[in-house]
Amino acid sequence: MAPPIRPFPFPINIGTDICQISRIYTILRGPRRTRFINRVLAPEEVAWHGARLNWSAADLKTDHSPGDGGVRGTDLWRTAAFVAGRFAAKEAAIKAHSRRRLTFHDVIIERRTAGGGAGETLGSGPPVVRIRAGARDGEDVCALVSISHDGDYATAVCVAHDDEMMRASEPLRRSCHCHLGFGETFVYLNLLYYVSTLMLHREYFPFLPTPESEPRGPVDQPMLGAPAPEGWWDDSSRLLFGAAEHIAAILHEASECGVHLMTPFAGFCAFSAGYLNLYVAKYPRMNLGRSPRASDCLKMCLDYLEKFRLVWKIADGWGGTRKIKTIHHASVLYERATEDRTRYQGRTRADFDTLHQSVHEFRVVDRSDAHTREIRGAERPSAQATWPVQGHEHEHEHEHELDTNTLLNQLFAEVSNNLDEQGAWSQWWPAIDQVDL
Repeated sequence: MAPPIRPFPFPINIGTDICQISRIYTILRGPRRTRFINRVLAPEEVAWHGARLNWSAADLKTDHSPGDGGVRGTDLWRTAAFVAGRFAAKEAAIKAHSRRRLTFHDVIIERRTAGGGAGETLGSGPPVVRIRAGARDGEDVCALVSISHDGDYATAVCVAHDDEMMRASEPLRRSCHCHLGFGETFVYLNLLYYVSTLMLHREYFPFLPTPESEPRGPVDQPMLGAPAPEGWWDDSSRLLFGAAEHIAAILHEASECGVHLMTPFAGFCAFSAGYLNLYVAKYPRMNLGRSPRASDCLKMCLDYLEKFRLVWKIADGWGGTRKIKTIHHASVLYERATEDRTRYQGRTRADFDTLHQSVHEFRVVDRSDAHTREIRGAERPSAQATWPVQGHEHEHEHEHELDTNTLLNQLFAEVSNNLDEQGAWSQWWPAIDQVDL
């Protein structure tokens, strides 16, 4: 039996193809030349290369066979060489994107502009492949291609990034890192990346959408000064809720591999991801139905917070009990709002200021009673919905100033104290068996 082999670690596909120029030459001399060109080249490519696709009428009348050296200097041969190169490049791109059922017209060969990107006009840079967006894609994607000519043959190689392969291999890569002894480093770096992505996009989305709401910008003050580019919010929602799903999966799979990260930072990530998975589970159209695992991911986050609550005394202060209560109150609000859409009609984020603050801060006090009164009060006139609890008018404001500084100071202190362990990012907090609880 053959020994196991380590999987290729990068989500990259390669496609190659070769095309005989003389065969293309013969087709172009025949009656179906226009049909063949329109089949291989997309309409915009035909428009771009109109001059190149024209050849002398005398070339069609010559009796030379493609193997004769005399035809290789003709306009028709040069056109055949060009079309053969494009044919090979498109076949290579189709092979590199084998998970998709691409056609020749889905693959556009462009030339890079002076700035290095792909453009819709002819440039002087090397060729690049544009893959038209599919039904689930937000935008066209780019792939690298190299086209070469040697004698009677045109060859092409295409290198493409495979998003689906990357997503499919994510659990395997996490498992490999954990078994190699670098699980903590891998998990912390990924948590830091995904929670940063989450925070960058979260504040722009409506706090209380409707069941039919789709990705959009702020509906509460402060509003944006200009409309976003087309497709911006669709892409933003994909990144936002994708980050929440990744955080849940990372913590869950790390735990299954024996890497139990019961630290304040990981707990904060679990809570933030849990809230957003709850949000998109109740309002799936806010991510265009792209989060079918939201309920499962919410359960992963709640399971983590429940275990966290039993390990650290600090958990009773914020991470476990009170954060779980916050998610519960948010669930009550969204459940009532989806059951009866008129119940909170016309309400804004300001009507749920206490709950909103609890969702977004690191260290909190128990505001369960305030959450309950706020949710109930929002069903009555708005003037009664947002009065602060007697004697606590300035308490929340002070805590809001502390939450971010507390988190950052703790992170920097832990990193600076552990620079000598597996590099700078290995173990921010001591192992559980080293903690005096």
